[in-house]
Amino acid sequence: MKAFPEKEDGDRPEKSLGIIGEISERQRTESDWRTALEELRLRESYLSAFIENQPGLVWLKDHAGRFLAVNTRFAESCGISDPGLLIGKTDFDIWPRDLAAGYVADDERVIQSGRSCIVEEPIAVNKDIRWFETFKTAIRDEKGLIVGTTGYSRDITERKKAADALLSSELKYRELANTVPIGIFECELGGKLLFANPILYKWFGYTEADLHAGLNIFALIDSSERERAAGNMFHSSDPPSAQPNEYRALRKDGSTMQVLIIAHSFVVNGQTAGLRGIVLDLTEKKHMEAAIQNAARLESLGVLAGGIAHDFNNLLTGIFGFLDLARLVCQEPETLSYLESTSSALGRAKALTQQLLTFAKGGAPVQKVTPLTPFIQETARFALSGSNVSCSFSVEENLWPCNIDKNQIGQLIDNIVINAQQAMPNGGSIEIKAANISLGERQYAVLPAGDYVKLSIKDTGIGIAPEILPHIFDPFYTTKAKGHGLGLATCHSIITRHGGCIEVESTPSKGSTFFIFLPASSRTATVEEIVTA
Repeated sequence: MKAFPEKEDGDRPEKSLGIIGEISERQRTESDWRTALEELRLRESYLSAFIENQPGLVWLKDHAGRFLAVNTRFAESCGISDPGLLIGKTDFDIWPRDLAAGYVADDERVIQSGRSCIVEEPIAVNKDIRWFETFKTAIRDEKGLIVGTTGYSRDITERKKAADALLSSELKYRELANTVPIGIFECELGGKLLFANPILYKWFGYTEADLHAGLNIFALIDSSERERAAGNMFHSSDPPSAQPNEYRALRKDGSTMQVLIIAHSFVVNGQTAGLRGIVLDLTEKKHMEAAIQNAARLESLGVLAGGIAHDFNNLLTGIFGFLDLARLVCQEPETLSYLESTSSALGRAKALTQQLLTFAKGGAPVQKVTPLTPFIQETARFALSGSNVSCSFSVEENLWPCNIDKNQIGQLIDNIVINAQQAMPNGGSIEIKAANISLGERQYAVLPAGDYVKLSIKDTGIGIAPEILPHIFDPFYTTKAKGHGLGLATCHSIITRHGGCIEVESTPSKGSTFFIFLPASSRTATVEEIVTA
């Protein structure tokens, strides 16, 4: 008899043990699944809390652009209190079509490239358009395939408004700086220019490329005055103490101009960083002041010279009378010879007296409306006859006629052309130009507004030294060994009596240019006037 009776296969212990094992395995699997599910729910809770508590707008979309999750702030920006109501919707279901198209285009760019992007974009928050900075990136599965996008937006409306206001202000002041007729600059402590407005480039002949190459403001000041300029401009860091200072400035081509600079230092992070200031071109102002002073001085000298010449002329008249009486009664040939020499010398004295009277009174011009061409050409060519100096002309078509004393204006042109010839002892060239010009009110200190003919007589001679230039129209001032200093003084008197003016520019070793302004006549010369002229 067996200890245990035999049983059917289904009742064998091995089978029972297998069933027990399966149940145990199932229980473990269910336990693991429940644990995993709990972990998943916990992670989802963490993720949801993270998304929900972000200060900006957060969302996730699938590959088709449907929302998978959004935070409450995102929903509220759409005017919806429950974020769940947005799940499954697209941008086109929420936003105006033009805005939605932009968002979708950004998503597509991220999906296609696989790269994140940051954009500034408008978002309609409760129908109020506000600006947001948005970060977008791709969502990938466990195989690395892109299955959607996610993003974060933060409101930058106030920052953008401030930036736009700053940009608008900067553009306004930059436009102002670019249009005002004064130079504006900013430079480092060492003088390297950081900014210069267009008028400065124009005045000094530089370009913006020169600024980027390291142009220094002290390179714009004559070397003899740079030390003084540096001392003045860096004297104090207190802007109210900035004082205007005049300097001789240096253009790129080597020519000079007079400027007034007012500069003060500016501070960055509590440290003096450089200079800001303005530059005024005083060249024309100085030129006008000199012209006015010269006119006043010549007027005074003219009164004096006129008085002397008048009295001297009266004395000469008496001397000539007694001299004629002496020649009538004199019988000795040798004495008569002396008397003739005396008469000749007195004749030269009388001619000098006449020049003084012309300088003082303008010689009472007898004026007629006269065309200036070919009168100018003929006068200049005659003065240069037989010389080694060539002369070219550039005369504007339809040159206005002028009301002039032809003899006196001829004398004026003759004097200037002969002076130009004498300034070129080894030969050279003279260029004469004539053009119509209209001057506005206060455009020219010594001339009223109106129409003028401007003559320019330019030579290539030795030029005039700067220290001599202010005195060339003074009577009796001359650098010539045999000159008496009345030629240019007479020219000045003639042109002044005609209601015009005369000026000169000169560079030593390069030549001089005389500018003559004659008032134009409002009427055309008659045939008779042209013939008699």
